[in-house]
Amino acid sequence: MRFRFVHIGATILFLVTIAVDAQTFSINLSQFGYKKILAGRYSEPAFASLSYVGNNTLFVTFPTDKYSGGEPFVDYTGIVLSKTGVLLGKIQTKGTLEDVLQRRVNVQPLSNILIEVGDDLRIYSTDLTSFRAIKLPLGTQLRVPPDRKAVVAISPESNKSMDFIIGINGVTSRVNHLDFDERAVRDDLLAVSNDASVAHAIRDSDGELSVHSWSRRWPAFQIGKHQEPMTFTKDDELLVSVVAETPFASTYLYLWKATGKLSKIHGSKAGFYTSAESSQDAARVLLTQTNVSFFGAMLGGFDCDDCGESYFYSVVDVPSAKVILKHRKRWNCTEALSPSGKELAELCDGVIRFYPVPQ
Repeated sequence: MRFRFVHIGATILFLVTIAVDAQTFSINLSQFGYKKILAGRYSEPAFASLSYVGNNTLFVTFPTDKYSGGEPFVDYTGIVLSKTGVLLGKIQTKGTLEDVLQRRVNVQPLSNILIEVGDDLRIYSTDLTSFRAIKLPLGTQLRVPPDRKAVVAISPESNKSMDFIIGINGVTSRVNHLDFDERAVRDDLLAVSNDASVAHAIRDSDGELSVHSWSRRWPAFQIGKHQEPMTFTKDDELLVSVVAETPFASTYLYLWKATGKLSKIHGSKAGFYTSAESSQDAARVLLTQTNVSFFGAMLGGFDCDDCGESYFYSVVDVPSAKVILKHRKRWNCTEALSPSGKELAELCDGVIRFYPVPQ
């Protein structure tokens, strides 16, 4: 059985940091109601989220000034902005802090906006004036494939997983049971390709990274420990985070093909990687990384007094298999990669700034 996605409608390489003064322009969100809620390095970073909706439009969420921390449900604002700072849509809604920060929907499609509110996935128009709601099973994880033309909902059920291919424009979804450990869903270690293949892993040192595919057979992954799927770069190629097999080892990125071929990403040594966002053609991938050892953190070696200096964001150029940008991530900031892969947006303390990605 095969899944079919429902369509929405539509050089010089720098290996170190980019200069902060390279931004082209900025947008101050205070004019749209943004207020700094809590200060200090122990608060949630940014208390806001940022994502692209197409190359020239942004979706931002932030809590109201009533939020004081520790509340199970938060009143928050969602706004759609053009890159020139024009307000295109605004809503007031309520959800958990994860909803506010878009942790389950950190990449948006090209012509709709996805917002998870409790157990509902809301598919909004880009002006936020109307939406269609879909009820989600408990514990569902959401993934938008690299082409940004569908959304996949994966939920745990009876030690296995269930996969929904949701039509953005209202066409009936497809449902099937996937034969992999439901812990992969609970651990949030999932990636989905354009052809509906699902990569999955669990948080065990000897846990197996596998791909559930309807069109091809993938071999066993046989190097390192704690392999985690980051994102599909092609239907038959996956970007994987792997911890080397030595005590207190570093983590590296690999391109893994369904043929079994492995290519190491140059310049990818890190503590560990999270939060992959790919361009629409999957040629560029934005990731968050830390310089703290994965095993050192497990043994209490993570020093939160230095959290703001431990995190970075990187951009991987897939065709050249290189990290082409690495920049220190401030503790109160969040970043997003444009669908074209040519630009980064950074939201810090209510101000959005834009940076070109090296070509």
